Amino acid sequence: LICYSTAKGYWFIRGLTLQQLARMRNPFYDTTVLAHDGRLWWFAQANGVLFCDPCTPLLEPPQLRFLPLPADCELDGYVTFDPRVGALMEQRRCLRPSEGKLRFVEIHGLSYNVFDDVDPDNINATLWMWTLDEPEDPDPWTFEYEVAFAEIWDDNTYADAGLLPGKVPHVALVDPNDHRVVYFLQGSKIFGLNAREKKIVACEECLPDLQQMSSISRPFIDAWE
Repeated sequence: LICYSTAKGYWFIRGLTLQQLARMRNPFYDTTVLAHDGRLWWFAQANGVLFCDPCTPLLEPPQLRFLPLPADCELDGYVTFDPRVGALMEQRRCLRPSEGKLRFVEIHGLSYNVFDDVDPDNINATLWMWTLDEPEDPDPWTFEYEVAFAEIWDDNTYADAGLLPGKVPHVALVDPNDHRVVYFLQGSKIFGLNAREKKIVACEECLPDLQQMSSISRPFIDAWE
């Protein structure tokens, strides 16, 4: 870790001790770093979450630990090295803080096989969310909800917002104050969905078409209060 001391006014480097990284098939595929609950968190989308406490005493190197994703969410190693799969993970997965806890969101039902001929817009995709309660516990993830996109598309608020039914959007972020609200990108629109009520609660045109700026779209936006 590269750190800055506000007391001393200089930069310094802290070494890390590594634990459990043998379980990571591709530990360097990290795209999101978060500061939350006194720790630093790195989201390795294919496998899990790396985390450490950067404020341990200087004589005790921080331990970099690995937390696997919820059951059935870890991808096979052979697909994670394909950059096209990385782009798909960016569109379908995110880890964000909301209401004081980290929330993992994934769109289920879409293939990560880049050679799959199935049209991703015409299959039974669902939105899933888990909450990270305590990373030290044997079972740290709590399942929150599952919502089928077919039900979301059938609600009047989806068509009223000018959104295209039958087309799975890209995950953008989780509302920091309400974990039931997840934001998505579709074309030049960003919209918020209340997953419990299956209703669109906000929809705005973005000046650029974020999905056309890059195949990896989520790093361009974040929640701000």
